[in-house]
Amino acid sequence: MNDTSSSGQLDSSDKYEKSENRSTMPSRMDNIQFLSLSPYYPKISAFSNFASWAIIFVILLTIDFLVSKIDLHFIVLPAIAFIAVISALYGYCFSKSCGYSHGDFDILYKEGLWWKKQTALSFSRIQHIDISHGPLERRYKMATIKFFTAGGVASDLKIPGLPNELAESMRAEILRYAKNELNSNQPIEDSKITTEESSSLSPEQAPIDSERNNE
Repeated sequence: MNDTSSSGQLDSSDKYEKSENRSTMPSRMDNIQFLSLSPYYPKISAFSNFASWAIIFVILLTIDFLVSKIDLHFIVLPAIAFIAVISALYGYCFSKSCGYSHGDFDILYKEGLWWKKQTALSFSRIQHIDISHGPLERRYKMATIKFFTAGGVASDLKIPGLPNELAESMRAEILRYAKNELNSNQPIEDSKITTEESSSLSPEQAPIDSERNNE
């Protein structure tokens, strides 16, 4: 949060610094080297999208076969088959566009074909980490890791298609970082408590305590 003057206006130096940060942030994000997800993940995404439309195709085909008054095999069924193929191609290409970058203090994730989206999450904001495995993910030894923050669902981050070993090591490293932060902040909190207790003594009590210590 930028410092403001008493009138609520930003200083000129703050304005310059704020505009400079905005201009340099996109270039910094572009220079980040993102790593690809598991090579099996695009194939699984394509299969999942195709299977979803294939189920709809089979249901409509059954209805068309059993109900003579309904004729779906000229327009509807070919359209469903076409959508299934397009959906599979889109799922494959979209998954290939996803990537992640693991820094010392944060993690970044990018996705999108035409509308690119890049999300950065600091380790200090993470409150809980969950790792899940779907049926196909277990088959190909993959996992989906989800980071929960205090900001709610809109601030959470989910990275699918990670190898199991990578997801487990990522969670262990972030938990180790949080533990080190907690241990480093503990002496500061204890000193604050001691200072507050000593400052709460009245001027009359302080000499009495010093005399008792001398005795």
